[in-house]
Formats: sequence, structure tokens, C-alpha cells
Amino acid sequence: MSTAHPPTRPMPAITPEMLRDLVLRQPPERIPCLARDGELWFSPRMAEQRKAAALCGACPVTHTCRAAGRAIRAAYGVWGGETPSNRRRSEDAGRNAAR
Repeated sequence: MSTAHPPTRPMPAITPEMLRDLVLRQPPERIPCLARDGELWFSPRMAEQRKAAALCGACPVTHTCRAAGRAIRAAYGVWGGETPSNRRRSEDAGRNAAR
């Protein structure tokens, strides 16, 4: 009996435009970065970045937003609950795993 898994389809590239379109279909009060001061998501202070990331947990587009942040290699801002330092660690781990 084979335990091989069926091939997975690659996830389509997420663009900022796709994220914007998805966000605009949601009630603004459900999107934390729209319902609150958006500056929090781009604060240089780590404590504020962590607060923004925690608020992302209730957002209906968290996964898409995180994918967009990674796709554009965002150097600044919290994207889908992921801080810039989280993204750098994820990228580093991916590069190390590919070796």
C-alpha cells in the first residue's frame, strides 16, 4: 500500500492588489488595520509591532495578508500578524532548509 501523497498545486502568487480587493470585500470594522490607527502596523517600536500582530489574529484576511507581505518581501510593517523580524527569520529558515 502506497503512502505517497498526491501532488500539491503551488499557491498562486499573492499581489498587493489581490489583498486590497479581498480587504475591500470585508466590513471595515473586521479589518483591524483599517478599524484602528494604521500607524501601529508600521511602528518602529517592537512593543507596538507585537500589539499590531496580536490584533491581526482576529482578522479574516490574516493568511492572505501574511502571504502578500512575504511575496513582496516587505521590509517594514506587520503583515498578517508577522513582524519584520519574524519575516526575516522565516526567510532565513527557508534558505537554510534549501541547502
